[in-house]
Amino acid sequence: MKLNPFLLSVLVLLLLVSPAFGQDIPTCPPAVLIDLARASSTCYGLQGESVCIGNGSAQVGTFAAEIAPALPGDRATADTIHELRVTSTEDELGIAHLTIRADLPTLQERAGWLMLFGNAELTNLIPPLVTLNAISLGTLNLRQTPEASGEILARLGVNEGVVVSGRTADGAWLRVQVPSTDEYGWIAAELVTVGGPVSALAVADAASIIERPFARLTLHSDATAFCGGALTSGLLLQTPNVEQAVRLRVNDVNLTLAGTFFLTADEALTIYALNGQAVIGAGGVEEFLPAGSYSTATGETISAAAPYTPAIVNGLPVANLPTRVTVAEPLSTEGIAAARAAYIQSQVEAAVTPEARATEDTTCRRTVQRFADLYGGPGDFYEVVASLQTGERVDPLLQTTDPDGHVWWQLRSGSWLRADRVAVSGLCADLPFVDNVRPPGTNTLSLETCEPINGPLRAGQRVTIQFTPPAFDNFGEARDAAQIDPGRIRIGSRTYRAQASEPLRLGTTDDRYVRRFYIIWEAAPGTYRLEGDRLHYSPVCTVTVPVG
Repeated sequence: MKLNPFLLSVLVLLLLVSPAFGQDIPTCPPAVLIDLARASSTCYGLQGESVCIGNGSAQVGTFAAEIAPALPGDRATADTIHELRVTSTEDELGIAHLTIRADLPTLQERAGWLMLFGNAELTNLIPPLVTLNAISLGTLNLRQTPEASGEILARLGVNEGVVVSGRTADGAWLRVQVPSTDEYGWIAAELVTVGGPVSALAVADAASIIERPFARLTLHSDATAFCGGALTSGLLLQTPNVEQAVRLRVNDVNLTLAGTFFLTADEALTIYALNGQAVIGAGGVEEFLPAGSYSTATGETISAAAPYTPAIVNGLPVANLPTRVTVAEPLSTEGIAAARAAYIQSQVEAAVTPEARATEDTTCRRTVQRFADLYGGPGDFYEVVASLQTGERVDPLLQTTDPDGHVWWQLRSGSWLRADRVAVSGLCADLPFVDNVRPPGTNTLSLETCEPINGPLRAGQRVTIQFTPPAFDNFGEARDAAQIDPGRIRIGSRTYRAQASEPLRLGTTDDRYVRRFYIIWEAAPGTYRLEGDRLHYSPVCTVTVPVG
């Protein structure tokens, strides 16, 4: 990669004015400074959960292949990396950058930043999570637990796509992420088409935790130092801020980190708190680590926090991290004791006032208070089209009022619910208010359920009427199905030739496929008998399209 000379000179200048404390700051030779600047330029813009080789000699091993050499500029997603190693000489510094999310909320798109340099190695202990794409065969509920009585978190419409990441032992329920949230829920496997063998998914239950790449890892670094002993091989780590902690397990030691830290692991794991604070846990013991101190963990033994030596941290390339920080001066023994006492007091206060912690949850939740009907329009003078059970969550899109002044919410399904049937908690954004409510212009009706998915049928809607015959035994049969018999849909006395979707793989072990047969119909007022017909499969529905 050819570096812009101006950019390189600016980066070198930044590195020369490292914000470490003290007056006599050791300076790395120009060759090392250029290596650090080159690594920052090469890995610029690294986001999400990724690994980038920044400079020098590096080796990478994936979960599918043995460790092999990697070149500066090489990038990969973090979940594919099993081993990452950098090696250095007097003439060239090996550097790699990583971004990881660990237990940070994925929707916030924040990540921790790791910088591995010198002679050091990381091993990611979290194998890739097998995921499969799935498509809903009909309207289905996404539940909190893998059982028919589980609380409903959300609903999926026909042909909606989701990513499944786990299954129950019997394969009857699949784990999916609730759309637009960091929560996970469960859907019935029989109601979706899965693009692969369900048996490949990890067995899980409602209590299973999804671990992100490098949330558990091992670190090894030797005692090699550079820059005249001022730069020791190891791992620089920075969390997005000093308020929101990131939890990692390194060398079987639990770390709760908020700030900027330097880790080495020759014979023991040593953590230096350069900024912010940390809690180190092993063997049932925890040690609080304020900025300006360090601690060493060997097996299940953790040393008490102590002031670190300036020579260890003065030469660290903290200017290469996303957020520029000033390295804390060594904290005195008295200062460490005072910081520990303040931390313990904050934990005691939090324990005796749990209700104060509960108020921190500002997630918007709208939950049905009692059994409630859904209507075809904003008023109880419209027809009832469905119902909701007590405890179900709803996600309204807009609101309006009826002639009596009652507020009504329109749900994603197109149906309407009276707002006073719902309990609201957390911080919920105001819903858009509309005066003139118009029905949706399109709808879909399944001849297997006889239920439209976008509210009741209305005159003038373009309605997709569809049916799904029994699965085909292989792809060839599914591919040729439309040529053998394209299928028909009759509306009253009129017959329409159907169109067919592409073959959709069920994901079962016998490799079966389905195809949907459908027509587009402009709904007109009246009562109709709808009948699908293909070979010996003939679903039948009777529907009414009201006037107006």
